[in-house]
Amino acid sequence: MHSWIAAVVGLALALLVSGSALARTDTPTPTVTRTPIKTPTRAPTSTPTPSRTPTVRPTSPPTPTPVPPTPVPTSTPRPPSVIGSQVIGVSAEGRPLIVYQLGAGSRSILVVGGIDGGTEANTTGLVQELLERLPAEQDLLDSGFVLLLLPAANPDGLASGGRMLADGVDANRNWPTEDWSPDTYVAGPTLVPGGGGPYPFSEPETRALAAFVQTVQPSLIVSYHSAAGLVMTGPAARGLGLDALYAGATGYASGDWVAYPVTGDFAQWTENQGVPTVEVELPDHTTTDFDANFIAFATLILRMRVIGQS
Repeated sequence: MHSWIAAVVGLALALLVSGSALARTDTPTPTVTRTPIKTPTRAPTSTPTPSRTPTVRPTSPPTPTPVPPTPVPTSTPRPPSVIGSQVIGVSAEGRPLIVYQLGAGSRSILVVGGIDGGTEANTTGLVQELLERLPAEQDLLDSGFVLLLLPAANPDGLASGGRMLADGVDANRNWPTEDWSPDTYVAGPTLVPGGGGPYPFSEPETRALAAFVQTVQPSLIVSYHSAAGLVMTGPAARGLGLDALYAGATGYASGDWVAYPVTGDFAQWTENQGVPTVEVELPDHTTTDFDANFIAFATLILRMRVIGQS
């Protein structure tokens, strides 16, 4: 057994045994460099009240229709030892959204990076590093999960170096949650009129990712962001203790985002679909903190394998 696996197993056992110290306790909200405006990003257990009344909302916003993923063209490069890849959609400027596949099994785990484009390019870098490392980790590939990795959910923003999609909509504010709003906030906090789009799923990138999630029905989603050194989850992931496991492995805090209002975000939507989702804020906008995040990700895989066997 790899030395890191022994470390992961030991860590997972320690975290589970000491669950009273980690699982779902009130974890102090981390200090972030933004001016706090207390508005939690997670949907409460009861029907939430929208954080603002949208000025424009169609009566029936389009719902993405799950479709079989399109095979990636043979000319598209992919990391060595990755057993498959597929284009799940195309950005407004024609760039492919590519999901890479490793491992095999009846269940899947989806990892998403780069939804906030070039301002959080280190999240794309982290997912690419996972792609390079995972083929050598046979114990994880034999865990019974298909591992699906999407390094860049917003390839146009990644190419431009900005946060937004090509038309100025925020890819992480365009999801049909109860609090969706056409006007949104980013760090500062700064109000972005129209940042949520004219209606949920107005963007080809969000429609493509939503259709893929609905098609594959992953058992777990890990979504990477930066930068706060924070682990956030909704009720489904929190009920499995996944926030405590990831935070314990990385040393990040766990809790809700309170620096500014977040509306219509991807992780809230996936949790509303019943998919446990762990949303990780890296400590800064430059490093991937790879070693800590790899151990934490491996710990989640082992935990999900135990859950599936119980």
